[in-house]
Amino acid sequence: MKRLFLLLAFLLAAAPAHADIYAQPTWDNLVHSLVRFGALELTDDVILDEYAAITDCDIYHAFHEQDFKWHEVRDAMRKSVEMNLTKYPGSYVYEDKLLLGRYDFKDQMYYFSEKNPLQKVNAFFMFRAAPLTCHETTIRFIPKAFRAILDESVSIPGLPLTQRSADALLRRMDANNNKERAIYVRFNLHINYIGKLSRNPNASDTSFVQQGAPQNSPALLNAQVDTIDFFEDERHTKLLYSYQP
Repeated sequence: MKRLFLLLAFLLAAAPAHADIYAQPTWDNLVHSLVRFGALELTDDVILDEYAAITDCDIYHAFHEQDFKWHEVRDAMRKSVEMNLTKYPGSYVYEDKLLLGRYDFKDQMYYFSEKNPLQKVNAFFMFRAAPLTCHETTIRFIPKAFRAILDESVSIPGLPLTQRSADALLRRMDANNNKERAIYVRFNLHINYIGKLSRNPNASDTSFVQQGAPQNSPALLNAQVDTIDFFEDERHTKLLYSYQP
């Protein structure tokens, strides 16, 4: 009983990452976003139990099979969600690698390689979860995959760099044996809207429907680009260029 009391107190006091920070697209973060934007309602005990398995596995594993204790945990979880709703992520990062092509002396630009052009980008596949989670628990009615859809597509031909800066960058790449001329990009995305999700109680397999999307497709997050940052290094410490639409 003391352990249950401590865990319930933890649930009520726990605070997720602040909503203003661009969060990493992990499963628990994205599920929290579904709740924040009203796409996933936790009034349904079946949905709440799956939510608990994803976001609070230790508590779920310890008490889910104990009916009366789990009833208390459910109440505490709903109160915790109500207290922390505005702290759930509303913005995300999407990270990738790009290759540079040849430098254009006339345009003063390092164009991106034809292998990975940044042209008319309008969607990002954010995350896909494993089939089972939390001690082999099957998740049926909460999405395991997520895709961000942009209001407006983005096209950037390359990095605008002076000839001096471009030459220095190429020399550093040569010194670091970066023969493919790889740079790293970070899209800072702001979520505007997430269509409501509902479960199909008659389905024998995983089944949920999102408003405006095919059944069981990746959950769609309507988003906009705040900034796109380009870095020389994979740790994102050496900024080369920042683009704001």
